[in-house]
Amino acid sequence: MTSLILSLPLVAALAVLLLPAGTRFDRIGLGVAALQLLLVFGVWIAFEPGAGVQFQERSVWIPAIGIGYHVGLDGLSLPLVAMTAVLFLAFAIGGIVIPIPALGPFSLGIAGGALVAGLLFGHFGRIGNFIGRFPRNATAVLKELGLALFFVQVGLETGQSFVESLGIEAVLYAFAAVLMAVIPMAGSFLIGHFLMRIPVSECFGVICGGMTFTPGLDIIRQVDGSDRPIVAYSSVYPVALILVIVLVQGMHLALVSLGAA
Repeated sequence: MTSLILSLPLVAALAVLLLPAGTRFDRIGLGVAALQLLLVFGVWIAFEPGAGVQFQERSVWIPAIGIGYHVGLDGLSLPLVAMTAVLFLAFAIGGIVIPIPALGPFSLGIAGGALVAGLLFGHFGRIGNFIGRFPRNATAVLKELGLALFFVQVGLETGQSFVESLGIEAVLYAFAAVLMAVIPMAGSFLIGHFLMRIPVSECFGVICGGMTFTPGLDIIRQVDGSDRPIVAYSSVYPVALILVIVLVQGMHLALVSLGAA
């Protein structure tokens, strides 16, 4: 079982190399990822905590010099294998290509696939020994680390070009960006708070969720001191992120089909 779980991605990669062009590789990847996750789920349910290395497989290749094959799963390696299987499924979901007539192919991408996979496991929560949710402290650490790595990557990629492009056009672009962000935020707040009677903290949580702006949520949470902005943010963020991915790709495909890009 352990060897099968670990070798499934390699088998899928070899199959993709050998199959002819035009094959729906996205369906193959999704099927293999789902199969691997089901196998990991079964192993996780049967795993006995504290019993040491389990599901071991041994094979002696060259007895004279002690070369062989030995693989197994313990309490540390099993979560890593499970996380790899979840990421494999996320990438497979993001790689599904949906042909849209007159526009072209559409896919959620890695971010959209990861979000859908996270929503699925977060919804089920816990099944037996299988836990689909991270503790809040672990989630906070991963969130801060992810944001830090994201901003470092942005700085590395745009640092030189940002300094070189400083000028009147850059100032105009920045001003336009501020307007495009502030005007919808102000309109959303006025409608949400004064027309729909949503409390201020929840209204800002909804706005940050609609803009997929996680750092803003952290600031609001610290100022408000409650979980109400987080609840409002969580109810909007998944739908908003998927809509952003869909709308951006849809607009790009529409512009390409019209010859405007």
